[in-house]
This record gives sequence, C-alpha cells and structure tokens, in this order.
Amino acid sequence: AADIWRTKAQIDRAWACLAEGFTLARRLGAKASLGIAYRLLAQLRIADTRRQLPQPDEDVPDTEAGFAESMRLLQDAHSDDELALSCMAHGQYLAAAHRPAEARAALKQAQALMTRCGMAGALEQVRQLLQAFPPAATLLQPGQQRVMLARRGVPRGRPLREDELIEVIWNPG
Repeated sequence: AADIWRTKAQIDRAWACLAEGFTLARRLGAKASLGIAYRLLAQLRIADTRRQLPQPDEDVPDTEAGFAESMRLLQDAHSDDELALSCMAHGQYLAAAHRPAEARAALKQAQALMTRCGMAGALEQVRQLLQAFPPAATLLQPGQQRVMLARRGVPRGRPLREDELIEVIWNPG
C-alpha cells in the first residue's frame, strides 16, 4: 500500500477526500461511516512513509487511536463486516510492528467475524496472514522450564536437525 502514495499531491488528495468523508459522516451521525473513515485514516497514516500528513491531533488521531476508534464505532453500529475489515487491517499493522500476540488476537477476531458474515474472500486472506505466524508459545507457569529434546527414534551421534527436536516443558517436583 505504501507504494501507492508516491507524491505529495497524491497524499494531499487522499487527505482531502478523507477529511470530506469525516465531515459528512459526522454531520449525518453515521457511526458505521465514521468507523470506516477512522480505519481509512489509520491505513493512510501507515501508507504515509514520507510523513507528509498533518501530525495527529484530537480530530485526526494517530494510527493506533484511529484503529481503536474505528473498531469502537463499528461495534456500536453492529457493522460486523466492516468491523472484521478493521480488525484485519489492525492485525496487519500490528504484525508489521512486530507485535505478534496482539496481531494474532486481532486477526482471530477478524476471522470469527468474517466467518459469521460469510466473507469468503477476506476470510482466506486472514487465514493466510495467520499461517505466517509461528505457533503460539505456551506460557510457562512459575518453576516450569522449556527444553528442546531429540524426538523418539532419532539417530544418535550426529548433530540434530531442527525437525528432529521437540519442545518439552519440565514441571518442578
């Protein structure tokens, strides 16, 4: 998406259209439309790699606050399809920000909403995004220890490959 916004004129045009959308949605009191506008604001801020957009303020927040407000408004409006799209976009943002646990949670929420709404195309995209994550690590309880051991039947006397190891959690006692 960042490649789309190459020139200052393109950023300025997108910003003007978004500002007009915000104005209309606020006048109409349309929570769903305003929720979509906040998602688009967050996505525009992500795409603005040259930092040409105005600085965040109370009316036009930063990326995180834009996503949060989008999801709040769309949930209030019971617009599950648009909420699913906001959750997916937020998950992609969190993944790019190296926040995998939060990204996985946002994408799982998007997946559940998309399943309920029958959004097959977007659902496939979310599945692919989720598959890109390594398996979630098990949280250790106090005193537990995580170790990697050779799988049963692996030949001895040579260095082990990664696929020949298994994770084991030792319990105290």
